[in-house]
Amino acid sequence: GKPDARASCSNWCNPRGNGVGHVPTTATPDPRIDALYWLKTPGESDGCTSTLPDGSSCPRFDQMCESADSIGSQASEPRAPEAGLWFDYQIKQLAENADLGDPAWVQKYDAGLQCR
Repeated sequence: GKPDARASCSNWCNPRGNGVGHVPTTATPDPRIDALYWLKTPGESDGCTSTLPDGSSCPRFDQMCESADSIGSQASEPRAPEAGLWFDYQIKQLAENADLGDPAWVQKYDAGLQCR
């Protein structure tokens, strides 16, 4: 991923500027580490901004989802959907800032790797 993307580590909801980290694997650089994996699905919203993308109010709004570090807290950004829903703006940012850890994946991405 991208270290120190947040101003405060307490800002957990849809943090701006993050990137996807290393591809999940059991081939780790340290024998004390069994595996690297993603804790949640990249692109899945952590929670909604007070106003949903369709303009309605979010019934399960959490203040942390409009922290200074959260996507959707700035006027130029789209509002975040409810937790668990696909957040297209976020996945594009996660891909743009990705550090997949394996040069072969980086080369594929730079060559125009497409999801199907």
